[in-house]
Amino acid sequence: ERAWRVLRRRPFETAAASIALLALLGAAWWSTLAARDARREQQRTAAVNTFLQDMLASADPDIGGRTLTVRSTLDAAARRLRTSAVAPDIAGDVHLTLANAYYALGEWATADTQALEALALRQRTLGAAHPRTAEVLTLRGNIAEALGEVSRGVTLLDSAVRMLRQYTPRDERRLADAMGNLARLLDGNGDVAGAEALAQEELALRRSSRDSATRAGVPLALSNLAIWRVYQGKLAEAESLQRVALSDSSLRGATQRPRYAEFERGLASILEERGQYAAADSLLRHALPILEASLGPEHTTYLRARANAVRLRVRSGDYRGALEVAQPVVQA
Repeated sequence: ERAWRVLRRRPFETAAASIALLALLGAAWWSTLAARDARREQQRTAAVNTFLQDMLASADPDIGGRTLTVRSTLDAAARRLRTSAVAPDIAGDVHLTLANAYYALGEWATADTQALEALALRQRTLGAAHPRTAEVLTLRGNIAEALGEVSRGVTLLDSAVRMLRQYTPRDERRLADAMGNLARLLDGNGDVAGAEALAQEELALRRSSRDSATRAGVPLALSNLAIWRVYQGKLAEAESLQRVALSDSSLRGATQRPRYAEFERGLASILEERGQYAAADSLLRHALPILEASLGPEHTTYLRARANAVRLRVRSGDYRGALEVAQPVVQA
């Protein structure tokens, strides 16, 4: 009865207290869910790592020669996965890991086969609308682009973005990744305005995010915007954006990594268009060895960078230097 009198005398204060209590309970509930999801993520990662480590430990170097290649190792893992009694959720993660590895090697058709397996397993275990399912659609969109099927890639990535926009709670990293990839494909499909609008949205999302993995994509988002500034003829602005991207990566200690070298290649292309050939050549001299060592001499990204170096030296009148850069590829 006493509590009822307090409620009648102070309805607003009581309501405010009730709302505060509900908010605290809701926060505790979400915190519990987040902790549970984090534990599950750690368990999945550990299981995937265990499978891959076991596969590497059992690899036979007598198969195909004394030295195991990355491709042969991946092929062995894919064969073993088909015959292993792995839980469906773990199998889906391993298939996605293999798909990403094949994609990085430029083995796009094989990457898509693995991605399809991952997609089917994640749809089965998580549902069609889950962010981890959308993540596979994002990769398949990238693979479609690499295969020259840009329209199909746009369809896949558009589906991923729509799914991630609607899902609660929002998965900022996966949404930002899908946005950035879709923006690139929209540009390749002729929708330059739509591409830039989406890229601006992605950059804003990354910059405002509290998630470090999401913010780590800021340099790439800046680099993508620099590309559109080049298309618009705004070379000074493009250079500024690309330099900010490089500065951000440098702060992360990434100057010897292929992503940083790719940013250098992008800046070199902008400087070349601005007639600053010596500065562009210096960037490519640093980037080429990194790309060759990390990706291999036959990877398309490395070959594209080498072609840029050849063109740059021809434009600057250094024909002997252009021949020196081109000759190893021609002889191969």
